[in-house]
Amino acid sequence: MEKFTYKVTLFTHEVEVCKEMISYKGKTIPGNLITGIGFSFVKVGQVIAGQLLGGVVGAAISQKGFSAGGLDKDITNLPDAFGQMIITYSEDGKSQKVLRIPVSSGDENCKRMLTTVASIFQDRFVGFGGQAFVEKELKISQKVAYIIVAVIIITIVVIAIVMGSLQDSGSVSI
Repeated sequence: MEKFTYKVTLFTHEVEVCKEMISYKGKTIPGNLITGIGFSFVKVGQVIAGQLLGGVVGAAISQKGFSAGGLDKDITNLPDAFGQMIITYSEDGKSQKVLRIPVSSGDENCKRMLTTVASIFQDRFVGFGGQAFVEKELKISQKVAYIIVAVIIITIVVIAIVMGSLQDSGSVSI
């Protein structure tokens, strides 16, 4: 078993990895229950632009992440970026659970951990890229994302209607 300690921004993370399991923050997932592993990376500039623009356009920019074309399985091409290791597993064989571990491939210990995980679980490693691509490949439900986008759009429409009606009722006609 290998224990990897690395920093992501101000926080220190500790991950234990071996063929039989992956352990993070007291949560141990037996290797035989893991159904898929992927690494999602985000360009910080895109996230900042997404936050500044806000709304649907900003979310689309933020979600684009590292890769514009899909997933890459060649672990030697890891970008120097922040992101997360996404692990899907099933304890009962039916329902799928997700564990997300923050990563920074700029940290050498973290990069060694990602390389080790990809080699140990190579049959379940889907690759790395933008979060939307990784989640789609791991078959993680996108329903929550769609609901959030729908709520944002409905909110914008309602605000526009209210502002329009307030503007009409406040105008003076001669």
